[in-house]
Amino acid sequence: MNFRELLKRWLTTKAAPWLAYTVVRIWFGTIRVEILNLSVYRDYFLKGANGRNVVAGSWHRHAIFFFYFFRTLGPRGIMISRSKDGEFTAKIAEHLGYTPIRGSSSRDGAAALQGLIEFMRVRGETRFCGTAVDGPRGPARVMKTGMLAVAKESGSWFIPWPAPGPAL
Repeated sequence: MNFRELLKRWLTTKAAPWLAYTVVRIWFGTIRVEILNLSVYRDYFLKGANGRNVVAGSWHRHAIFFFYFFRTLGPRGIMISRSKDGEFTAKIAEHLGYTPIRGSSSRDGAAALQGLIEFMRVRGETRFCGTAVDGPRGPARVMKTGMLAVAKESGSWFIPWPAPGPAL
């Protein structure tokens, strides 16, 4: 491998995700969020769901906010596709302290769901995980059942997040 290929690999796998992470952190510092149903957020996310783990599901268009809302919680996993875009996103997730579990409904989905179940079954501390529940190929805002299965098999709460309602 020549120098040019090494440089390109370093830029795409190390430098670009770090730069994106830095931009995301700055952006998060400018976000002002109003939490509706604050008691749900406190009871299930901040207080650790009374000792149970939490699986959250979001539409794709809101998935970036998993990074924001879960960023200060305990161990947290996130399902991210095995695509090239997913590789980039997984690197950013790692910088933000997440455990990326790779796969999606259209590629290696069963293995990714099993990985999330195993991640959520670890006991001793409250764990959180989530992903977009409408899948990478849509249809948009039509829920697939994978994350419900993760919640059921791991004995976790399932919380739709943000709560169903009008599209933003």
